Amino acid sequence: MRRVNATSSFREGLYIADSKIHGKGLFTTGSINKFEIVVVFGGAVFDENDLLNGKCDPKTTIAISETEWLGNLNGSEKELDDYINHSCMPNVGMLDNLSLCAIKDIGAGEEIVADYSIWVNSQDYLLTENCCCGASNCRGRVSGNDWLRLDVIYNSLNYFSPFLNKRIEQQLKMVCKDVKQSR
Repeated sequence: MRRVNATSSFREGLYIADSKIHGKGLFTTGSINKFEIVVVFGGAVFDENDLLNGKCDPKTTIAISETEWLGNLNGSEKELDDYINHSCMPNVGMLDNLSLCAIKDIGAGEEIVADYSIWVNSQDYLLTENCCCGASNCRGRVSGNDWLRLDVIYNSLNYFSPFLNKRIEQQLKMVCKDVKQSR
């Protein structure tokens, strides 16, 4: 397995606290402006065999391409980014395949939340618990196919991992082609 930066890097002023969404969450002491980078993910790069053989902690992995995942080795200490909870109304999104940026202004004391669909590429993925984000558009369950949902695409367009943006673009082209052919 190849490596990127061994650990993630974070903007100043992030801390872990009790979350209304789930357990502990990642919060900010100061405001974060839209488009500011919040986290640059680090860790080890894994392929599918590594995942199947249990070399990584599955709760820490994000897909960074169609065939690669970034995460922590099993038994590694948690990092701040491991406390980013899911929300169907996120305030951060992918800038590239390693960086999370604010997709709207985030106020001091707010929890940093991401829609996990922006980096999940496994059709078998299902969040182990029902979503408790409290957003008006809450999906209830989070799956590896959520990137196909129009409401998710609308909320996170251009903030998916680049390989998922390509998938979405291909899907939309196929839908448009089908619509044209049916006329």
